[in-house]
Amino acid sequence: VAVDEQVITTSKKWADGRFSGVEEKLIPEIEITPAEYPGLLDVEREKIGFPIPENDLIQLAIAFLQADNDPNQDAGFRVASTFKFKAPVVPALVESWGWDEYSKKRASFDLSVGFPDLNPQYYDFRQDPLEPQRIWFTARGTATNLGCLPGQSEPSGNKIVSPPQSCSLTFNEKGQVQKYSIG
Repeated sequence: VAVDEQVITTSKKWADGRFSGVEEKLIPEIEITPAEYPGLLDVEREKIGFPIPENDLIQLAIAFLQADNDPNQDAGFRVASTFKFKAPVVPALVESWGWDEYSKKRASFDLSVGFPDLNPQYYDFRQDPLEPQRIWFTARGTATNLGCLPGQSEPSGNKIVSPPQSCSLTFNEKGQVQKYSIG
């Protein structure tokens, strides 16, 4: 406990020593679990197995993202022949892109020209308990417009901080990426 924090005592015994600085009326009467609120997924009860452990899948996900974001690397050997890229807007007119189409589109628009300090800031990698072959992660990129993008006559110099977005990579049992979803 930090020096400036006080340990609170509440009439809600399950919460003793927790919720520092929170008004007692905001603290739930009981600890809310899936047994108390069926709207919560009981992860331990519903969890499904997968032959590749979570930590290994996370490393495979990071290796794919690292290669996919480096124009000097080819991430293609990391994907399955059935690879699909899905996003809410891109591609807007088709259900998904395969690897060849995704790679071609990705190479046709190099964001690093306009944003040489682009950092996707991936974090919070975790395995989906209902789809254990899927690794979810968050991207919250930052970049500064220091170069010209198509249609731009001068770089703005503006610093961009993107809102967080949930992304996922789905793997097959060989460790190859089958699906990449963003948004």
